[in-house]
Amino acid sequence: MPKIFYVQLTVGNNEFFGEGKTRQAARHNAAMKALQALQNEPIPEKSAQNGESGKEMDDDKDANKSEISLVFEIALKRNMPVSF
Repeated sequence: MPKIFYVQLTVGNNEFFGEGKTRQAARHNAAMKALQALQNEPIPEKSAQNGESGKEMDDDKDANKSEISLVFEIALKRNMPVSF
């Protein structure tokens, strides 16, 4: 019987659960769920000064980053604690 790993990711006051065949896969699954939720939340006023062109540049750089890295970056910008 194959093992399934489960993790809990807390970002601010939100909790996300992930599962996968490895611990890392479970972390990525939880981070992907967190990213979907965080991207729907409004961006703090500080970051809004960059304008749309800054966002497009960020999207290009983000394509090479893991979901876990992106969650940490978004949480840092919003001053939210992150824990697995």
